[in-house]
Amino acid sequence: MCDSLTKKLPRDQIVRHQRTNCPKDKIVCQYGCQNKFSVNQAHQHNEENVPKHLDFMRERIKSLLEETEQKQHDRYDRHMGNLKRRLSSLQRDVDNLESQTQEVNTRVDSLTSKKKDQEATASESFRKDLEALKLREGVMESKSGTFEGIIAVLNREIEKCASLLEEYDRQMRLDREALTNSERKCKSFERALALRDVSMAEQNLRIQALETASYDGVMVWKIADFSKKRHDAITGRLTSFYSPAFYTDPHGYKMCCRIYLNGDGMGKGSHISLFFVVMRGYYDALLAWPFKQKVTLMILDQSNREHVVEAFRPDPASSSFKKPTSDMNIASGCPLFLSLERLGASNTAYVKDNAMFVKVVVDCTNI
Repeated sequence: MCDSLTKKLPRDQIVRHQRTNCPKDKIVCQYGCQNKFSVNQAHQHNEENVPKHLDFMRERIKSLLEETEQKQHDRYDRHMGNLKRRLSSLQRDVDNLESQTQEVNTRVDSLTSKKKDQEATASESFRKDLEALKLREGVMESKSGTFEGIIAVLNREIEKCASLLEEYDRQMRLDREALTNSERKCKSFERALALRDVSMAEQNLRIQALETASYDGVMVWKIADFSKKRHDAITGRLTSFYSPAFYTDPHGYKMCCRIYLNGDGMGKGSHISLFFVVMRGYYDALLAWPFKQKVTLMILDQSNREHVVEAFRPDPASSSFKKPTSDMNIASGCPLFLSLERLGASNTAYVKDNAMFVKVVVDCTNI
């Protein structure tokens, strides 16, 4: 019996099932979260918490680096402290040895001088002193040999410390390389997140376009934040832009509008230019071409209902109305649709609450 699945399994399968992760077993996040979830939810959890996991990884790497560096420094400090104490002790012994040697040399000089002056009367005393001096000299040579051994040991300790320092430097290089690799992985995760955000934004735009699309040949297009878009058109930052797509019916022609808020061609700087665009649609192979339906373009007066209206029938010979071979055909319409003077007149309200409304009506009869 598996406790998580509450399901009976054959005896020959229960051992294999227990050795692998049961899909309903609760596990803890491997990156350091305190969350618990089933094995089946692990992939979803990891995708949704990438930024948090990156923070955990940075903190863990930083903590490990600081701990390693502190241990290396402590070990180095201990070795250097021991070395300094032993060197200090050796220096004191060497100083004592030099002092004693100087004293012996002084006494040798003194005795030699006395030997010359008092050789006849003090030969026996001088001989004893000389023997004692030789004895002390032998002792000093023995001590000197001992100190040479100590110096050799200290030299080996110094070489050992140098080796430890080289090992410490090598470990630090490895740690820096590990940190660089971790930072590279973090940047890779961040790029993946950025790409996912771009993909989500594109999906949202597609969903918004589907939500606002009409399928009866009539489109009412609200141009919000009009003053900013008009300023962008005047400065040349964005001279024109397109409306959302609309359709004559769910399986019909796909169309949109293009507007120049500071005019285009002969209307540049004096008029708003408005154009109709035939777009490539999913069902174009089933439709009649060229496009022949009557098109009515309007900019709506939001107060007095003095709408600006222009209507036309497509020219069958124009490439603007042939079957599209790219995303959209060349726009066709009115470069002198609405004068900027009339736009700003006090008795009209083509712009109200910083918004303009454009309406397009396509005759859907005989399709």
